[in-house]
Amino acid sequence: MTRIAPRAVARLLLLVALLPIVLDSAEAQSDSSAGANPTAGITQERLDDARQNSNNPDLKDATTPDQLTVRQKAEVYQYVFNKELSEVGGFSALNRVGDAYAAAALNDTLFTEDLPDGATTIQRAVNRIRLNQLLEPIPENGKMDATTLAAYAEIAQGHETRDMLLDYVAEERRFWSAQKYGGHFDDSRIERFRFAEARAAQEAKAAAPVKDIPGFRTLPEKQ
Repeated sequence: MTRIAPRAVARLLLLVALLPIVLDSAEAQSDSSAGANPTAGITQERLDDARQNSNNPDLKDATTPDQLTVRQKAEVYQYVFNKELSEVGGFSALNRVGDAYAAAALNDTLFTEDLPDGATTIQRAVNRIRLNQLLEPIPENGKMDATTLAAYAEIAQGHETRDMLLDYVAEERRFWSAQKYGGHFDDSRIERFRFAEARAAQEAKAAAPVKDIPGFRTLPEKQ
């Protein structure tokens, strides 16, 4: 079996974690009337926080979220992730999740809901699976700590539990949004992470060249 270098794994996790930036920016450029979010969920408050506290020169001239380049959005996201995951070593803690799609769902939950809500959402999703496994639940304390990350990573790396984890994270996120916004919340972003792998496989299949199958005749194209 071919081993992937740790640096390559870290890069993959970074790219998947920043998935909403790439997708929202692409949608905004292709169809500005489709309701796409050109700011990728970055509020003015988050941008101001990143500009003042990250000491990142790339953000020095960024004044409003809608003026950010894709790179600047990525810088804001990484600053937020480092802050939200500060108890477990910052953004590099993603390497311990062991699954790129689960890492992306974790990060987007924290980015969208902030602490302590985002961590509580993750802990509730984890505990639903642990209770099914007759395991002791982890504390639902709103802290993205080592206990929470380890429990999340263990489930994310399980062949039979990873998809269930993504389902439960999505359900808990919808519950949070219903409580926060009274049900008036577009859950397309939540579902985007829930089915990210399946959608990627579909797109790869659609882009693959069609080959003739032995024993079957290829129909001529219509003129």
